[in-house]
Amino acid sequence: MGQPTAAAAEPVRDTADQLDCQDFDVAADDQILQSRAEALAELVSDDSSAETTEMLFFELLGVRFGIRLSEVHEVIPTQQYAEIPGAPSWVAGVTHCQGSIVVLVDAKQFLGITGAGIADRRHLLVIGGRIPEFGILVDRAHEVRSVATSDLVVAEGAATSNSAPSVSSMLPDATQIVDAERLLSTLSAAFGALAPTAQSTLSEVN
Repeated sequence: MGQPTAAAAEPVRDTADQLDCQDFDVAADDQILQSRAEALAELVSDDSSAETTEMLFFELLGVRFGIRLSEVHEVIPTQQYAEIPGAPSWVAGVTHCQGSIVVLVDAKQFLGITGAGIADRRHLLVIGGRIPEFGILVDRAHEVRSVATSDLVVAEGAATSNSAPSVSSMLPDATQIVDAERLLSTLSAAFGALAPTAQSTLSEVN
């Protein structure tokens, strides 16, 4: 009986070739990972620049305005109100709204609108967080939508102009954005001396 023959020895692979192959794969993986990291960084950058804010849009004498929704307490239909004796022309009157004193304001002069025009004054935008609150008389309250903060452009002369002291910025479609804090500050200062008269007027009506 013949002796079993030894199995043929496997050829030894060239270790250098093996290393070259592994090095090539690692380099390719690194390139892929780097590309993915760059793409992710770009996405994060895009997301950070897409900051938005909720705006309520309204119309007054044919001019379109926007105001940050967070600065509006409520929007209600215009209701009956009492006139205040000796009040300036921009004060339409005073009323009660959910237990609070609300001064109704014709805000034309504070928003840079000139001329009388024809106004419906259908809605009241109640703003403020102190007593009295102010209700801005507007012709129509429109939609609420998100606006990219990058779309807001500082209104020309907003910091110095007296023609529209409460308009801080604009949108590309010429919608004017109201700075509620600035408007409230102006109204509170202008109305201060009339506050006792307003309360007295409401007491007489009620």
